[in-house]
This record gives sequence, C-alpha cells and structure tokens, in this order.
Amino acid sequence: MSGRTRTFLLLVAGYVLLELSSWIGYNHPILSLVFFSIVVTAVTVLAWYRPGLAVVAVLGELFVGSQGGYMLAVGPANVDGAILSLRMGLFLAVFCPWLARTILLMLKREEGSGKREAPQWYRSMKEAKLLWPYAALLAVVAFGALRGLAAGNGFGEVFFDANGYAFFVLFPAFMEGLADLRSRQLMWYVLAAAMTVTIAKALAVMFFFSHRVYFIAANMYLWVRDTRVGEVTHTVADFHRVFFQSHLYVLVGLFAVALFAAAAKSAKSRAFWVPFGLFVAGMIAMILGLSRSFWFGGFAGAAVMIALLVWTGSGRGLWGRLALVCPLSLIAAIGIVAGLYAFPYPVKTGDLSFASMLSGRAFSLAGEAAANSRWALLPELWRTGMKHPFLGSGLGTIVTYTTSDPRLLVDNPTGEYTTFAFEWGYHDLWVKFGVLGLAVYAWLIAVIMTPYIVSLKIWKCEGGKNRVDAFILIGIISGVAAMLATNVFSPYLNHPLGIGLLMAVAALTQKRGSGKV
Repeated sequence: MSGRTRTFLLLVAGYVLLELSSWIGYNHPILSLVFFSIVVTAVTVLAWYRPGLAVVAVLGELFVGSQGGYMLAVGPANVDGAILSLRMGLFLAVFCPWLARTILLMLKREEGSGKREAPQWYRSMKEAKLLWPYAALLAVVAFGALRGLAAGNGFGEVFFDANGYAFFVLFPAFMEGLADLRSRQLMWYVLAAAMTVTIAKALAVMFFFSHRVYFIAANMYLWVRDTRVGEVTHTVADFHRVFFQSHLYVLVGLFAVALFAAAAKSAKSRAFWVPFGLFVAGMIAMILGLSRSFWFGGFAGAAVMIALLVWTGSGRGLWGRLALVCPLSLIAAIGIVAGLYAFPYPVKTGDLSFASMLSGRAFSLAGEAAANSRWALLPELWRTGMKHPFLGSGLGTIVTYTTSDPRLLVDNPTGEYTTFAFEWGYHDLWVKFGVLGLAVYAWLIAVIMTPYIVSLKIWKCEGGKNRVDAFILIGIISGVAAMLATNVFSPYLNHPLGIGLLMAVAALTQKRGSGKV
C-alpha cells in the first residue's frame, strides 16, 4: 500500500470517527462536550506548533460541516441550545494562537537593526497585493454593521448577519498556515476523504428514507437537520432529496478530477480510476442534492473550463476523452443511485423515472414552493436595494415577502415572512453594502484569482510542457467560477463555506513552503 493511499484511508477513517462521534454526541449531549473538547484542544495545540495542520483542520470541518458547523457542540443542538459549535471552537482554536504568535513576533526586535520583524503572513499578503482589498472589505463589513445599527436594525439581526463575515478574520492565519507546502498537499487528501464520506452519508440517508426504515431514518433526519449538515425533503415516489451545503466543495472539485481522468493515458491505470471514481462520486452528490443552484454553477464552471482549455491549448487531444468521461460518469452515478433506490431489501420502493425527475427539477423554475418563494423575494430586494443603492442599508436589513415554504406556512398561513437572510446572494450584498461593497468584494476576488490567470498565461507562453500544472490551475479557476455562479441563487460569499474557499485559494498561490508538517 502506497503512502498516499494510506494517508487517504486514515483520513477517511478519521471522518467516519467524526461522524460517529457527532451522532453519539447528538443523542447524548454530555458526550458531545467531551468529543468537542478533545478536537478543539488538539487543534489548539496544532495551531501553536503546526499552524498549517490547524488550518487544514478548519477546512476539513468546512468540507463536512455545512451550514452551521454543529456536528459537535457545547450544549444540546436539538433544542437550539448549543452555546458553541465546532466551527466556532475551531475558529477560536486557530485565531487565538495566531494572534498571540503575531503579537509576540511584533514585540520582538530584529537583531542588530532594532526594527520589529514583520510576520510572515503580512509579507505574504503584501507580496500578493491582498492587504489593501482585504482591509477595505473588513472596513465595508464594519461600516455595514454600524450603518445597520444606526438605521435601527435590531442588534440580534446585525450580529447574526455579520457573523459569517467574521470568518474573514482567519485570512492571515490561512496565509501563515498554508505557507507550509506539505500542509497544502495534505489539504487535497482531506478534501478527497471528505467528499467520499459525505457522499456515502448522503447515500445512506437516501437509502433509509426510500426504504422506509423509519426507526433509523427518523433519528437520522433530526441529526442531519439539527446539526445543520443538510436538508432531507420528500420529492416523488419514495425518493428523498438529500442536500448538503458543504457539497459546494464537491462541485468545486469536479473540474480538476474530470480533467485528470480525461488526461489519463490508460483506462486501466490508477491515474484514471482514482479521479474518475471521485468524479462519479461528485455526480452522485449533484443528483442527490437536486440543487439547481449547484447545477447552474456547474454549467458556468464547465463553460469557464472549456474556454481556458481552448485559450491555453491544453485541451488538445482531450476533447474526445472529456466527451466520453463526462457522460459515462453521469450514467454511472445515476446507475448507483437508482440501484440503491431499487434495492429490494428491506422494503421495495415505488417506481421512479430518474430522467423525468432530473429534467423536471432542472426546468421547474416556477410552480414549486422553493422557486416561487425565491421569485417572490426578488422584487422586494430590488425595492429595498434602490433605497440606498451606493452605500447599502446596512447589516440586519429586513425584507418582507410572501413565501410558499410549507414549513413556514404552518405557523403563518398568510405566507407573509420577514427576514434578513436572502437567497439571492449578490442582492444580499447589494442591499447590505451597496454598489461600494460589491465593488470592494469584486476587487478582493480579482486579486485572489489574478495569479492563477497569470500562471496560466506563463504556462502557455513557455510552450505548455507540463499539462498537470495547467489542469490544476484550470480546475481551481473553474471551481471558483462555479461557486461565484452558484452565489447568484444561493448565498455563499457571506458564509464561511464560500469565504473559506476564497481564503484557501488565495493561500495556495504562495511560493514559500517550509516542507514541515
């Protein structure tokens, strides 16, 4: 067994242990506190001695923790009594040692010169020209919070609206930690292991629900819902949609694995079957989630990938293989989901046409609760945004619209619903921060992505000898493009999932690498 395989299997085992700990802790909150303490303490120690591994641990939680990061928590998550989520615990475990280390370094003077030594993260962000756009975005968020409070928005609304953006405070810690080359390499194995385990979890949820194993499914539903890992909703026949928000990272990773699978010289080689297997697993997640936002992001990312392959010329000899790999992976994914759905034990499920279900979901832009609610919200967002189009109305701004969500209609039959959390991602940014905020965020994203475009251009000008480098660059650019497109309909740029992706992508451009783990 190779070292890479051993690393992958150990990480899979670690994620399985985390899932078991989460399930046990959900049913026995006192044990959740024990598991929480062990994980956070371990990451705190890593953050001091091996900051790269601590940052990878934070990303590893994002890969599986989805909306709120409550897989482990202090307090009972099932009654919204959690005091501290695992995500918040890991945030503090990385931020506090980084801050202490930075302060100690700033107080230390360089020998002979008497000058204070600049931290490594500061030098890296300055070299990457990230300091000014990063500082500007923090200023925009702070201004949005103050503007929201001054406008009379409730403190709770402002606080929880700003909560997601607080994740940006870890940006320097990401730059410091991922300067370690071996930690950057480990991150890819962590992502692959997370994809494997979360997709297996989604398949298990679908199986228990579709086969009416309710004595397991009922507890599993509450566990998935209350830990904010995902959503389980009935669609047609006995099929249940299983949507995990953290499968955004599955979507982002699809493009690179598709390119590596298509570029493999032999269909019998490990170089083909590993990326192809990950690609099939990713397609399974896209099917189970039935997320039109992800599908839209996937098409946008694919368009960017094709454009970059054409521009760089790295697609030569690859088009036919891509045209074969992508449909085959989709067929294999549908076959696996359909086979599991139709498995006759313990209860045979109702007949279902996957083709009609997928096509119906893709083209049902109106006429169902979720779609109708989104379209009902949109004109209200336009009206609210136009009140302060340039500076925004501030964090915590609320909008009232008529929802079709059956869960909300139970408590309010009229459908009138007021919220400060909006599905339309860019409209959310515009309403809260105005055109100024959108421009500053776009500036930061442009600075983050520029090194990738420049590296691709250099690769092209130098004759494009090593296509592996080009595929990694194209895969990352296409993945980020998919996330940005997904944000049109589902907000990720105001959430640790999208923010963590941007920070990791920025940190990967660093040229330094200590080689230590």
